[in-house]
Amino acid sequence: MAFTSAIDDGANLTTSGSFLEPFLLPRVSGTPANVRVRDHLVQTLSALGWNVETDVFRDKTPVGELEFANVIATWNPHAPRRLVLAAHFDSKLLDGGRVEFIGATDSAAPCAMLVDLATTLAPMLSRTPGATTEVSPELIFFDGEEAFGDWTDDNSLYGSRHLAKRWAEEPWIGALENDPVAKLPGSEGLANIGVVGGATDKTAGSADGPTGRLAGIDAFILLDLLGYRGSRIQRMQTRTAWLWNRLVEIEHRLARHGLLADTEKASVLLESGHPAYFVPGKGSTSHFVDDDHRPFMRRGVPIVHVIPVPFPPVWHTVADDASALHIPTILDITRIMRVLVVEYFGLSS
Repeated sequence: MAFTSAIDDGANLTTSGSFLEPFLLPRVSGTPANVRVRDHLVQTLSALGWNVETDVFRDKTPVGELEFANVIATWNPHAPRRLVLAAHFDSKLLDGGRVEFIGATDSAAPCAMLVDLATTLAPMLSRTPGATTEVSPELIFFDGEEAFGDWTDDNSLYGSRHLAKRWAEEPWIGALENDPVAKLPGSEGLANIGVVGGATDKTAGSADGPTGRLAGIDAFILLDLLGYRGSRIQRMQTRTAWLWNRLVEIEHRLARHGLLADTEKASVLLESGHPAYFVPGKGSTSHFVDDDHRPFMRRGVPIVHVIPVPFPPVWHTVADDASALHIPTILDITRIMRVLVVEYFGLSS
């Protein structure tokens, strides 16, 4: 089966593996460690053949003006459309820096998942150049997601707010006249359904839909707070239900073929239908979870927010270190995302 081309043993996703270990350190925005992680991303992704852009800017924060830098990796920068997968690579300044906060789930593990995805996709994409003529995978590593002190609209999401605004104003030759998502397989009739906070998922604060480079984004998949055992992920957007249903179906398919690393969860899924990770249907949470997708969603970009609710119990505590990570959970969510993207682009080994 074609989807097995996206499965491997995941050795690099252990806490000492080359994908995860470089992120398991404090990475507060504006610090030398943050720059080292940024440089690691640029070097790693460039070596794999991705076209890498560093979006450097300065912004005022409660601790002074700081330099931030988003890292964007695109396989084919000439494609008019993009499937975006994103995570933030900075870590929180906890207790004024008096304690060391790693942020293993928040978001070292999600970053490692994206590096794994970049590594898995690169040889497949190289062998199939026609797969990205119209739509390209694009990976975004945001800087400055975390607030310095209390979270507010202006003291958080520094990188995503900057990039969404920049891309909305950037002329884009690939911008389509109509919503690109409405033309994708399995998405018929979903583009205008659903209410979030009194606005449709499609507009979410934007009366005319996405503009500029944002208009070329098929979907924006954001990964956050992943890697803790027992976390389940609920769907919070209606517009991208078709894409969420694919994640649910892939999870079931991997379980049936014995390809989930957490065999206990796989057994429960097969015997009772109780989801291992991705909860079918609309989630029960009624509140909006603020995150790096917000500036894009408010400009009309279709969102898939991959975040467990409730949050892991280690959230924003010193316990969110390497010991909080459950490697089979990381492997399983990574494999699900690999299969999703491999099949989205029609790739094979």
